[in-house]
Amino acid sequence: MKIFKILPFLLIAISAISCNKSDDDSLPQDQYDLRFQKCIQINDSDYSLCFDKIDDSRCPKDMECFWSGVANVGLTLKSINDESFFTLHTLNSSRKDTLIDGLKIELIDVLPYPEANRNYAESDYHVIVKVVEE
Repeated sequence: MKIFKILPFLLIAISAISCNKSDDDSLPQDQYDLRFQKCIQINDSDYSLCFDKIDDSRCPKDMECFWSGVANVGLTLKSINDESFFTLHTLNSSRKDTLIDGLKIELIDVLPYPEANRNYAESDYHVIVKVVEE
């Protein structure tokens, strides 16, 4: 009988472990999941990309708004000799990508998407960016 008390917890633990997949595993090779205040190495290059700033005024998904809002993402591309700070935006009419040192960096998504009556700390944010050589 004791096994029947433990079995539900065991099944939940096994399913949680099997579903715990790294964000990077599910992304295409040229895309990166970058957490706030963290840097990632771009492939095998001498470049790293850092997520430095977030300003999110997007309309919460469970509300109706007059304006869809925008998320502004501050990033820094670092190399051995240089650092380039730039801002990308989620709004279609704004700058969603940039070209620096032959690398095209495109903002794909900003997560989490805002919800009404919920505040997010900057540390909750992460961005999906695509980086390709041009």
